[in-house]
Amino acid sequence: MGYGDTVDRGNGANELGDYLPFVNLGTGLLAKSISSLESSSCAYLNDASVKCWGFNSEGQLGREDTASVGTQINQMGNNLSPIAFPSGVTVKSLSSGHDHSGIITETELLFMWGAGIKGQLGNGQNNEDIGDSANEMGNYLVAVKLGTGTIPLQLSGGNTHSVFIFILFVSYILV
Repeated sequence: MGYGDTVDRGNGANELGDYLPFVNLGTGLLAKSISSLESSSCAYLNDASVKCWGFNSEGQLGREDTASVGTQINQMGNNLSPIAFPSGVTVKSLSSGHDHSGIITETELLFMWGAGIKGQLGNGQNNEDIGDSANEMGNYLVAVKLGTGTIPLQLSGGNTHSVFIFILFVSYILV
């Protein structure tokens, strides 16, 4: 949950509402949107970065490892690094599935990471996880090939699939 412990919350009296602490995402950082995975969470922040925490068996936190984050003191807040995306990428929106996530960028590209065993990352090359090993994030992360004129508007993920709503621009030449 990102509180630096493994305590269950919400199953007893005085654990929710005013009693529930805020998740520390870093100094001056506020979540614009939250996306939940099976046992992890990601936040799209007011500085256009994305931070993820929780269980990380398939690289769904985008940290180039499989270490879980947020269950120990000093793993959150300013100590939680944002996900590294390719240079020049500005996040527009974030969405997650069971154990994978994706972003749509301001330049209308789609990037996916996490579990890929069923092809849910849409990279068309393999069914491997992305984000669980070195040299897979940052400038190594490749945009999903959507096809000429396809602009993603909204992304959503399920257990072993991802879907997106898009606009398809088609040009006609009149002769």
